[in-house]
Amino acid sequence: MAISWGRGLLRAGGNAVVADPPAATDIALGVVPTNYGMLLNLVSRPVVLWSDGVIVYANPAAERTARPVISDSLVGHPITDVVDVDSVARLWSTVLSGRGARTSSAHVRIQLVCRAPAVVQATVSEVVLPDLTAIQLIFDDPTLASLARKRDDLTGLHSRSGVVDKLAAQIGALDPRGDRRVAVITLDLDGFSRINDSMGADVGDEILTAIADSLRAAVPVGAVVGRLGADEFVVAATVHDQPDGSADLIGRVRSVVSEPVPTSGGSEHWLNMRMGLAVASRGDRPSDVLRDSSIARRRASFRRDPAYLRFQQEFREEAQHRLGIEKALRTTLAFTPEHLVVVYQPIIALSDRRVVGFEALVRWNDPERGLMLPGDFIPIAEESDLIEQVGGHVIDAAIREVAAAVWADDVFLSINLSSRELCDADLAPRLAALCDEVGMDPRRLRIEVTETGFAVDGDVMAAAAGQLRAVGIGVFLDDFGSGQSSLSRLVGLPATGIKTPCEFVRNVEERSDVQALLSCVVALAGARGVDVVIEGIENAAQEKAVADSGAELVQGFLYGRPAPLSDFASSLVLSGH
Repeated sequence: MAISWGRGLLRAGGNAVVADPPAATDIALGVVPTNYGMLLNLVSRPVVLWSDGVIVYANPAAERTARPVISDSLVGHPITDVVDVDSVARLWSTVLSGRGARTSSAHVRIQLVCRAPAVVQATVSEVVLPDLTAIQLIFDDPTLASLARKRDDLTGLHSRSGVVDKLAAQIGALDPRGDRRVAVITLDLDGFSRINDSMGADVGDEILTAIADSLRAAVPVGAVVGRLGADEFVVAATVHDQPDGSADLIGRVRSVVSEPVPTSGGSEHWLNMRMGLAVASRGDRPSDVLRDSSIARRRASFRRDPAYLRFQQEFREEAQHRLGIEKALRTTLAFTPEHLVVVYQPIIALSDRRVVGFEALVRWNDPERGLMLPGDFIPIAEESDLIEQVGGHVIDAAIREVAAAVWADDVFLSINLSSRELCDADLAPRLAALCDEVGMDPRRLRIEVTETGFAVDGDVMAAAAGQLRAVGIGVFLDDFGSGQSSLSRLVGLPATGIKTPCEFVRNVEERSDVQALLSCVVALAGARGVDVVIEGIENAAQEKAVADSGAELVQGFLYGRPAPLSDFASSLVLSGH
């Protein structure tokens, strides 16, 4: 029922209500002073101010409380969207009778989120501010504060606590003899952290809000949508207990990132998502189902396909194993970083079989697990906050060791970095300073980043690569051809070289189409004026096929396995094969 202030009477739907309205001079719409608004923002209880029947201020707690019913800001809505008409009349009567006193209170009814109207205690008072006289309503009931905590401040979605409550209700409503289950999908956004770090938190918040709105619109009626943290969301809905029972829900969620996300300033950002799926039956604990879905999501993040994984029991054991590795790696970095050993694999020029460069690779000598290869711990470091520390250790150790090797003063050094490390604003100046400290020409240094690292927010990555180029450091696109839009990436990026994946040469000596592909890659790179390193050569037949493609730089076990740098000191020229 809409409410309007008439002359002499407070009217609701055209019918007179018990109290007289304020005179026009008593209450006029205005702007809440900044200092007063900032003070109320700190209040944990819901607070609204209304004037002339319209809400002119609502603190974050009030916005969260009303969010499921009112998706936009409360400001500008009639007070009757929050408090029923009879209560408004009583409140105004209370204000009139209490004029001259500090405050007076009354019981009011408020429409709660997806619940029947409930009577809650509130404190009402008239406040006189510069350019504004308004009625202030503070809801004192602790139930409302609890409800507010179950909403995410930024997006208005359910918080983790709210999701657990809603999920418990969904699971509890299942018929134990029926064919319905609750599908729980957790998802996160690939590349979001890079956008947030490079473009700023305001742009990041815009993207998160847009994703939240899109999820609300995409999922079926009755589904629960929540934000679990940072860029992690959850969707839960009742589905049929069939192998493809969750397919429709997965498709709906996936559609959210089928188009770029626009932000203010005209920018658009492509995002990918990784999803984990767990299916709950009656009696399952909501927290366990959320955990299992998150485990599947994290496992999916280390695979190119599929974009989602359904939870299996062995995933939990693997998660415990990964947690053990993460803890051990954290301890190593803190107390025994020397257990992270840098080894080198040579890069060869086919024309004279001379070693022209080395790729620095890391190995971990763990006291309990023995020698561990990068695939055993680098993905775990990337998932946690440890990858920068691992990368920093490799950078420092490799640059210092190669710079000190006088016999290798004319070779270049390649170091692999994650896309997260590449986007560190301090990377280029830090590398330049380290090269200057050890007396190494920065033009001898090359940073390798996988092509798939550029698949999300290529503009941000290109800007970071440009900063390296500006100080003389080369940038190589690793695993070129394994990701998406390879040609456009090469044309648009300030790369000095590319490296092909090992798969390219696996059967190159037997397949003419692979040889033709290599020839095209070499020709394309030549046209762009960038170097090409063909990686993965293990025998002489592969070498010949690669040489026939026109490639000059090669790498693989045929020329040497990763080893300490000193192993190559005797000669930088290899014998023939």
